[in-house]
Amino acid sequence: MADIKFLSGIVSNVSVISSTTGSSYKGTGSTTTSHTSMFRVDNKPVKFSGAINLSEGDDVKVAGFSKRGELQATVVKNITTGVSYSDKYRWFGILFICLGTILPPLLFASWPSSLIVAFLIMSPFTFFGVVYSMQVNRNEKLLNSM
Repeated sequence: MADIKFLSGIVSNVSVISSTTGSSYKGTGSTTTSHTSMFRVDNKPVKFSGAINLSEGDDVKVAGFSKRGELQATVVKNITTGVSYSDKYRWFGILFICLGTILPPLLFASWPSSLIVAFLIMSPFTFFGVVYSMQVNRNEKLLNSM
C-alpha cells in the first residue's frame, strides 16, 4: 500500500475542471460529465476527483497519496464549513468486491468445474475492492481524528 499523506491548512487557487464526453448513434446517445477539483493547501498542489465546495481561505484537512509531487486526495474535510468529501472511486471498490464474489456463482453455477476458474479470475477484483475500500475508510477515520 502507498503511504498516506496528510495536509492541513488554508486553501488557495481553487479550480474545477469539467469534462463532458458523449456519443450518438442513429438518434440515440449518452453523455457523461466528470469533475476534477484542483487547489492548493499552504501552496502544496492537491487534486480531488469530483466537484467539491471550497473557497479561497477555507481551512481544510486532506488525506491521500502523493503522485508526481501532487497529493491525490481521497478525503477532504472542510473545517470552515464542516463538510467532508470522499473519493467517488470508493464505489469502484464496492463494485469490484461484488464482481469478484457474486458474479462467478451466478455465471458459472451450471458448470461446477468452471466455477473454480471463475473465482481465480475474479479474485483480483475482490482483492482490489477490499484494499481500496479499506484505504478510503482508514483515511476518513484518521482525518476525523485529527
